[in-house]
Amino acid sequence: MNSRRHYGLVGTTAVAIIAFSGASLLMGASKPPKERKDKDKTKSALKVGDKAPEFKLKDTEGKEHSLSEYTKAGKVVVLEWFNPGCPFIKLHHVKQTTMNDLVRDFKEKNVVFLAINSTNSEHPDHGKDAEAKKDWKMEYPILSDANGRTGHAYGARTTPHMFVIDKE
Repeated sequence: MNSRRHYGLVGTTAVAIIAFSGASLLMGASKPPKERKDKDKTKSALKVGDKAPEFKLKDTEGKEHSLSEYTKAGKVVVLEWFNPGCPFIKLHHVKQTTMNDLVRDFKEKNVVFLAINSTNSEHPDHGKDAEAKKDWKMEYPILSDANGRTGHAYGARTTPHMFVIDKE
């Protein structure tokens, strides 16, 4: 009986040590990685208060949109960097309808939403915007930035990446 207790105590201690070691490793792994030192580091990213770069982009129906047309009309503009293949975009447009709900909630408050897809024209998800807009019943335009200039000017690097631009 004594040897059973001894093995039980040793086994419990071993499990505790393994668990503690594993937790320590995981805690070390969860530390943020050192800042990337590549030259493309978001030096073009906007800071709060910076002037938003002007853009002119076409939507899925061929209509041109510019930032200045909305700000001159006194609108607050919400830009959503968009890719229909992104799981987070799908979550907020399909499963939870977060974005369409926001559009409806702010429609009467002089706020306009614009989705911008900066996906390269050679990417497999390129060209799926019109289908997503229809299937997901999106109530605002999706603009194409296939050359990525607008995305780069804003420092938009992932989807969804959001910017709120005031009237000024």
